[in-house]
Amino acid sequence: MPYIPEERRKNLTKEIRKAVKYGNGLNVIGELAETPGELNYIITEIVLGYLQLGVDAVEPIGNLPLNYTHLNEVVGALECAKFEAYRRLAAPYEDTKRNENGEVYFTGLEEHHRNNELCSNCGGYAGGSDGVCLSCAIIGKEAC
Repeated sequence: MPYIPEERRKNLTKEIRKAVKYGNGLNVIGELAETPGELNYIITEIVLGYLQLGVDAVEPIGNLPLNYTHLNEVVGALECAKFEAYRRLAAPYEDTKRNENGEVYFTGLEEHHRNNELCSNCGGYAGGSDGVCLSCAIIGKEAC
């Protein structure tokens, strides 16, 4: 959430606008954000700049009218940036940690798939030695 203290917001706004104006935005922005809330505020400022809105503006300014298409563009860009950050940064990190510390999802499932061991309740792949899949185990069904 971008709701950070007003004084910090003023300082960040000034620096963000200066960074974007002089083309060294990435380096400066990376050094500015000290908390996730401040990073969120910086992203919010960028979005408002894209929409040509002032922080205190009630109505759009400049040549870009505020409409669904522009809002959809912003949401789409944020979603794509989020997914790409997850795909390129978080997923490999999680894979490394899984390899270091061991699997927690569907442990043993691969072996059961290889043996084609099916759940005695629903016919899905059994995830444990009791012949029951994970879904049936969660809802408390026992092997027939």
